[in-house]
Amino acid sequence: MTEFLGRINDGAQVWADAMTRACLIGGAAILLAWCVTRMFPRLPAKARDWIWRIAYLKLLVALIWVAPIELPLLPASTTMSEPQSKIVSDMANSVLSGLAIPGSSFGQASPGVELRDDSLPMVAFSFSTIILAVWCAGVGVCSLAIGRNWFATCAVCQRAQPVTDPQITDIVTELWRRIGVVRGPSMRRCDVAVSPQLVGVFRPAIILPATLPTDVLSYADVRMIIAHELAHWRRRDLWWNWLPALAHVLFFFHPAVWLAHREWRLAREIACDEAAIGLGGVKTANYGQMLLNVVQHCRITATPSFFSVGVSHSFQTLSRRIIAMQSTVPLSQSAHRTITTLLFVGAVVVLIPWRLVAQETDFRVPEKVDGTLVTEKVVFQANDAVDVAELPPATQLPGRLYVQCSLQQKNVEAGPKVKQNLVIEINPNTGEWKTITQSGHSVRVSPDGSSLVFERPSLNFEVGADRNAEIWMCDVRTGVNARRVVAGVGGRPIWSPDGLELVCSDGQTNEEDKKETPEKPVWNVVTWKFSHDGGEKTKLPIPSEDFVEDWSPDGQWFVTSSDRHAPYGRGYQIYLMRTDGTEQRRLTEGQGLNVYVRFSPDGARVLFLHQEKGKNSVRTIELVTGKETVLIEDDGLRRVNFACWSPGGEHLVILREDWERNEKGKRHRGSNAKPRLAILDLETKDLREIALPGAEVQWLGHVDWK
Repeated sequence: MTEFLGRINDGAQVWADAMTRACLIGGAAILLAWCVTRMFPRLPAKARDWIWRIAYLKLLVALIWVAPIELPLLPASTTMSEPQSKIVSDMANSVLSGLAIPGSSFGQASPGVELRDDSLPMVAFSFSTIILAVWCAGVGVCSLAIGRNWFATCAVCQRAQPVTDPQITDIVTELWRRIGVVRGPSMRRCDVAVSPQLVGVFRPAIILPATLPTDVLSYADVRMIIAHELAHWRRRDLWWNWLPALAHVLFFFHPAVWLAHREWRLAREIACDEAAIGLGGVKTANYGQMLLNVVQHCRITATPSFFSVGVSHSFQTLSRRIIAMQSTVPLSQSAHRTITTLLFVGAVVVLIPWRLVAQETDFRVPEKVDGTLVTEKVVFQANDAVDVAELPPATQLPGRLYVQCSLQQKNVEAGPKVKQNLVIEINPNTGEWKTITQSGHSVRVSPDGSSLVFERPSLNFEVGADRNAEIWMCDVRTGVNARRVVAGVGGRPIWSPDGLELVCSDGQTNEEDKKETPEKPVWNVVTWKFSHDGGEKTKLPIPSEDFVEDWSPDGQWFVTSSDRHAPYGRGYQIYLMRTDGTEQRRLTEGQGLNVYVRFSPDGARVLFLHQEKGKNSVRTIELVTGKETVLIEDDGLRRVNFACWSPGGEHLVILREDWERNEKGKRHRGSNAKPRLAILDLETKDLREIALPGAEVQWLGHVDWK
């Protein structure tokens, strides 16, 4: 049941994102159409009609077309030190584990992402789900109204009888001949028809009230009425009526949709008026008098229908139609061609989602991003771990590992000695280690490998201060020259690719975190950027539910873990976005928790930890294709946790530990978890565990490899 509710909430969030996007983009298109038609009152009625059609189409396209087409027209980025794979993102439509947060528990870091039970917690209906339910009810009501309208139109058609008046028959034949058709819509009369109208998509018919002609409306007026309805038929207005019908059902709450419908109907009627005047060869004054007579004779109008089109509906629209007829100016063929070309180009620009991106440099970029990001999931079968002594001599691994830990040193004269909260440097080939500094949390090494940045508790914490946290830095080689970079900010510091700036997401829980089942995100996050040598910090426009996890090698993107989706505080999704918070793209879907995200050295993939129903796995996602690969996962009681790329991206370092089972058979982290690091070769799939000479590891935190 919990999983089912979670899937409903996730689906509702996807719907909410799509609907929000469509309302904003479609509403802007409708507003643009209204401005254009008002700014150019002498625009031909056909052009005005097409403008409103395009606006309606944009509303629906924005709802279903997620991935924009990218146009590489911007200058290529020149900030990369070497060719990097370009990260391509799409539009749409979300960060960090609440159980292993960047700024939690100073003095020691969270040992990992852990759930207290192998099952997910109960999930309440999210706000998006409630809104979705209300929307479904509104769609149902609107659908019933349209259905009732459909049946009413069908009832009129069933009661209608063929026209036998020879004068009307002659009029119809003449008009058919004028428009160049042998057979057009049939002519019928009906005693319940209150206004002349064209009905029927597949078997069109012009239905006249049984009282026509009358003392007010002559046969000449009937001829103009039929000419107007034939104009509707030639323009296929009944087919186009399905467009506003669908928009009104899906966006019944949107005021711009109602504005568009009123303006579109008016533009359509004006276009038919122009066509009818030309087809009938009548004077504008006579045609206007006919419209007045129809409105006067048919004062009781039918409910506006999407399944019929008529000559006139009200005095309010009639005045604008008559004014439009009087101000109509004939256009030359060249003017018609120019307007048609402009409409076509405008339709292409408006309807097709597109985005300007940087031009390619000296590396290839796939042509398009798949709209569905996680398109394929592959399980990478890692070989069982072996001891270092059993491995044949191999190529030396580059760089050093830097990890926060707690150690118990062996072979000391005074007996085993426990050293807590150290940051140590490890040789990935031999396991040899040395202490760099103490009291460092969430360690990250600068791109040039010279400086270590970390979080530590403030030594001069002021009562009433918001945060008992500071960002510190020290020399990697010696651990000396430790200095405070910025105060009052906690979380995981992230280096910019050029090593000149740092970003840190400072998150604190809100009142929702106290609830057993939070109904909203539990995090209030502020993302700060500041210089590596200190100075003023700048607040970045990153969503308040997102923690920045890493900075792309080309400096253009952040990857975040987000608490935007239920179950709040436990189910985190990964997002890709520009460093200014724009062009957000969700990378993960479904249940579970996705955290500890790192860009690959070439920027083409992200590495992360996934947890679902108490089971951990280390995975990657290719940013272009969306292919998700499970690299390694829990094997019984052997647990996997944090992972990090090697400098070249050919290996991973993974945190592993052994769990126990309690008397009820549930897994838990015992006192003898034996936390350790393992090196995974992504080509050979060999997994090699690292032993630290002269030390027994009590606890391991975040690791970096430079």
